[in-house]
Amino acid sequence: MIKLEIVSGSLQVSNGGSIILVAPKNSCAIDVLSLYDAIPFVVIYNKYLGSSTVIFSQPLANCEDSTATPFTVNSFIAFAEANLGFDTVGGGCGGGSSPFEYNANLTGIEPCLGSNNASGAYATIGGGQCNTSSGLYSKVGGGYKNTNNGITSTIGGGQCNTTSFNSSTIGGGFANNASCDSATIGGGALNVSSKNASTVGGGCLNTASGDRAVVSGGLSNISSGACSFVGGGVCNTGSGIFSTVGGGVCNTGSATNSSVGGGCCNITNSRFSVIGGGQRNIIQSPTNECCSFGVTIGGGIGHNTTGGTINATTGDLTGAITCCNAGRLSTIGGGFRNCATACYSTVGGGCCNTASGVSSSILGGVSNNTSTFACAMIVGSNITANRACTTFVNDLIVASASACSGCSVGISTNGLLIPISPSGGSSPFEYNANLTGIEPCLGSNNASGAYATIGGGKNNTSSGVCSTIGGGYSNTASGVCSTVGGGYSNISSNNSSVIGGGYNNTASGLYATIGGGYVNLSSGACSFVGGGYSNCASGACSSVVGGVCNTGSATNSSVGGGWCNKTTARFSVIAGGQRNIIQSPTNECCSLGVTIGGGIGHNTTGGTFNATTGDLTGAITCCNAGKLSTIGGGYRNCATGNFGFIGGGQLNNASGSSSAIGGGYGLTASGVYATIGGGYSNTASGYGSSVGGGKNNISSSSCFSTIGGGQNNTASGDFSSVLGGVCNTGSATKSSVGGGCCNITNSRFSFIGGGQRNIIQSPTNECCSFGVTIGGGIGHNTTGGTLNTTTGDLTGAITCCNAGKLSTIGGGFRNCATGAISTVGGGTGNLASGGCSTVGGGVINTASGNFSFVGGGFSNCASGSNSTIGSGCYNVASGGFSTIAGGYVLTASGLYTTIGGGYNNQATGYGSSVGGGKNNISSYYFSTIGGGKNNTSSNYYSTISGGVSNTASGDSSGILSGKSNSTNNCPCAMIVGSNITADRVCATFVNNLSIKNIPSSNAGLPSGSVYRIGNSVCIVI
Repeated sequence: MIKLEIVSGSLQVSNGGSIILVAPKNSCAIDVLSLYDAIPFVVIYNKYLGSSTVIFSQPLANCEDSTATPFTVNSFIAFAEANLGFDTVGGGCGGGSSPFEYNANLTGIEPCLGSNNASGAYATIGGGQCNTSSGLYSKVGGGYKNTNNGITSTIGGGQCNTTSFNSSTIGGGFANNASCDSATIGGGALNVSSKNASTVGGGCLNTASGDRAVVSGGLSNISSGACSFVGGGVCNTGSGIFSTVGGGVCNTGSATNSSVGGGCCNITNSRFSVIGGGQRNIIQSPTNECCSFGVTIGGGIGHNTTGGTINATTGDLTGAITCCNAGRLSTIGGGFRNCATACYSTVGGGCCNTASGVSSSILGGVSNNTSTFACAMIVGSNITANRACTTFVNDLIVASASACSGCSVGISTNGLLIPISPSGGSSPFEYNANLTGIEPCLGSNNASGAYATIGGGKNNTSSGVCSTIGGGYSNTASGVCSTVGGGYSNISSNNSSVIGGGYNNTASGLYATIGGGYVNLSSGACSFVGGGYSNCASGACSSVVGGVCNTGSATNSSVGGGWCNKTTARFSVIAGGQRNIIQSPTNECCSLGVTIGGGIGHNTTGGTFNATTGDLTGAITCCNAGKLSTIGGGYRNCATGNFGFIGGGQLNNASGSSSAIGGGYGLTASGVYATIGGGYSNTASGYGSSVGGGKNNISSSSCFSTIGGGQNNTASGDFSSVLGGVCNTGSATKSSVGGGCCNITNSRFSFIGGGQRNIIQSPTNECCSFGVTIGGGIGHNTTGGTLNTTTGDLTGAITCCNAGKLSTIGGGFRNCATGAISTVGGGTGNLASGGCSTVGGGVINTASGNFSFVGGGFSNCASGSNSTIGSGCYNVASGGFSTIAGGYVLTASGLYTTIGGGYNNQATGYGSSVGGGKNNISSYYFSTIGGGKNNTSSNYYSTISGGVSNTASGDSSGILSGKSNSTNNCPCAMIVGSNITADRVCATFVNNLSIKNIPSSNAGLPSGSVYRIGNSVCIVI
């Protein structure tokens, strides 16, 4: 057992008493998600260098604490929280600051944010939003609206992906569905993997519906046969068991072990059949797939068909066609509209030739027909065979007769060459010297093998048992049952190896096949070379369909065509292109299952590229391909991460495990599950990070950071996002920038909608100013620089202030919200520095008191706690709970004071108020001035309704209005009039008094009421 314990402030790991690791405990972090895998692992990494710097990884079952007690999941998490000095990722109900928690049933782990549901037992959701992981041991890495219902199934990320069966996997992408046990989808969109162990690597609308079927990529491809394979292309179908379609368009392999390398609209329903490429070639087996098994078509157009129309310019064969049944084990090397309808029949090439006789052969030419005659051979054009076991030519020239066997020949009826010998026989063939094989009388051929046969030609050697050479020059068939159809200097040296024709080809592998071409080598067992020049298929069951200098050296590797393509990885495919390389580092299994659709120089560096001709020349260096990685096409792309995907583009690198790049230029997806849609020189280096497009964008050093597009944007915080714009930065956890230019936030949960050079600065760490929002505008939370009022550009050095926690700035120019939960709606130069303070808009307004409010206006200041200024200019509300509705140069400095409006009014007393007017002063407790000018209310509860130059200086005194009145410190004195000075308390002073409608009787009147008797005024006592 491996012991983990804390010794002298460090994590010490020992095995059997020997110390294998000592690290400062505060530098250690654990990957808690790995504790909830099907086999729980303890993974410890250096938290300052990132999760990729793993310093310890062992199964949990191998680990124990300092008391030799084996760890459980819960006890190890408790050990980490107590001793390692950090907030353990995960933790659920542990009460720490973890961004993860247990689900409601305490069965799985999910993020605290994002509305995810890990409802399955031991289920895990790493991040994202609205994801569901309901299967036992199921896992969702992140993304949006992914659903994982299968036991031990996994969804890496993406959107709207679904797994519904055990051990199924989806790497990412959109709306993919893995619906059967062990089904796998690497990425792409709308792909379906619906049978046991079926796989879709990527692409769009692909379906792997057969057991262990594989679709590497492309569009609308179907692999429905058990163990079938479709490499890429568009609308290809592999429906037969063990069938293969390398690429191309609308190709179909519907029989067991049938193969189509590429091309367009090629179809085979024949077992063990091969179509290398070309267009509308058909191998039809009439009753079942075994009737015409083992048929080969190397390439060309319209073989085994009639009808339709050929466009001589484009080569397109269009319209309705009719197909004929292919002969069993027949071969067509290439050409146009050739038919091989009899067993073992061969057409090397040419146009409109028909090999209808058993074991008959046509080398090439035009409009030849073996006319059902067995073993008939035709070399020429417009020839129809009229007898079996005969070679037909247009003209025959014997270059040298000195090496012949000595027999004489003559011409019989129908142009037949016959020997003239002493015995009088007429056969052009004879037994070899050992009487073991049959060879022509002429041509210096040697059929020295037992039951060997040479049909014609010159200087051919058939030395293997039951070997066959159809014709040609200097060919050798030395393997048992080996065959050379024709050509020049070809060698078929192993058992059952076959060469159709061509020049200087060698089939040295057991059951190896070469259709034709020049200097090709098929040395692997069951390997296949269709044609081309200097191609080599050296791996077991490897295939090279055509092209120049292509090599397939690993088991079951395939190269469709192109130039100088090479693969050393098992089950790998290169459809075409130039100097593409699939290199498996230690052995062919290290990088198995890699696919390259086409393009130039993939997985390589160096050399010189001619942009005019497309030639890549000079020395190149290749990198190791990632296992099961895919490159669709483009130029110089490298997919070095396992399960990596590059759709196309130029100089892109998918080095992270399960990373994906759609296309573009100079893109790097180095993070695990990282994704880049396209663009120029973008980087996604964080775990699950993504960049949609744009230029020079970086989504790095974080988990699940996202950049939508734009230029020079950076999203470096966990779950941070920048949707677009230029030079924007979101460096804090879950921070967001919508767009704009040069906007920056280092605050957790912060948001900048857009604008220019807006900054959310959190001073000590990202949590100090969390939750800040800036809707838009220019230069918020900054000072300095120069604004161009014509273009709106803010240039030069700027200084930023710390944003208030949960503060908000709606828009405008150069507003600052530095108080906690403060708000600036808009305007210019406004400051909300008090806690929960608000500035609605205007210019250079300040809300510095806690809960203070400025609605708008110019240069207003609400500095008192809970103070309010509605609008106006140069107003100051410095008293607690003071209010100024509007006006100019108003001051509300007393607690609970109010000014409705006016000019240069002051409310300085506790609870005092001024309704409006000019130069009014309400300076004492609950004193009031309604309006007017130059009025002063200076004692308790004193009131002036209006007027000019009035003074209410007595306690509870009042002046209705008028001019130059004074209550003269007389309490409760009331003045109605002008130029009156009170001289007694509790009295009402008027200039004149006019009483209307005086009662003429005191009946019913209360004490103090006035009534008249005649002309006398009386008062009720």
